[in-house]
Amino acid sequence: MSRHPTRHRETQSKPVLWKCHYCGRNGHIRPFCYKLYGYPRRPNMTRPKQGENKVMKEWKPRVIDVSFIAHTSLRESSREDWYFDSGCSRHMTGVKNYLTNIEAYTTSFVTFGDGAKGEIKGIGKLAHSGLPKLDDVLLVKGLTANLISISQLCDQGLKVNFTEGECLVSNDKNEVVMRGVRSKDNCYLWAPQEQAHSSTCLVTKEDEVKLWH
Repeated sequence: MSRHPTRHRETQSKPVLWKCHYCGRNGHIRPFCYKLYGYPRRPNMTRPKQGENKVMKEWKPRVIDVSFIAHTSLRESSREDWYFDSGCSRHMTGVKNYLTNIEAYTTSFVTFGDGAKGEIKGIGKLAHSGLPKLDDVLLVKGLTANLISISQLCDQGLKVNFTEGECLVSNDKNEVVMRGVRSKDNCYLWAPQEQAHSSTCLVTKEDEVKLWH
C-alpha cells in the first residue's frame, strides 16, 4: 500500500466532499447527522419589552464569534472522541472538567457550518490524563464532538501531514507529538500513543499477509 504524505497547507484549495453513511446525503458525516441525532437547540433570544419602538421589538441573538466549523458538532457521541478539523478555527470542547486555568473569552458564540451557534463559556488549557495536550481550547456549551483545529496547530509552528490511514503532527525537530487514525466515516480521530502504535502494527501485518498471498 503506497502512502504519500500531503501537507495540510498544500491541500487547502481542494474541496472535501463529505458523505453521510447513515442518511446518504453529502455535506456531512454520520457522527454529525441531524437525522440520526436530532437538531441542535437554537441560541437564546432576548424578548423585547412592551412599549419599545418597532426596531427594538425584533428578537436578536447576542454577539457571535466568526469561528467556523466545517460540519456541525452538536450531536450525541463519545465525549472522549477528538476530531482533527480543517474547518475549525479554534480547538473546542464541551467538557469543562477537561480544562484548567479557564478564563473569560471576548466573544459569546461560535458559528457552525450549518448556521447553528454554540455559546462560548471560556477558554483554557487541555491537560486531562489520556487526552491530547492542547493550549487555548474554547469551552463551548452543548458541544459533544471535541475538535482539534488544524489551522491552530499550524499557527503554533507544528506540521500536520495526512496519509491514507493516519494523521501525524510533528514539531520543528520532526518529532511526532500527536497522531490520528482514519475512521470508517473518513474522519481522523486523535489516538493515544499506544493505540496509534497498535493501529500501525495492524496495518503492517495486513500488508504482509497480502504480500504472501
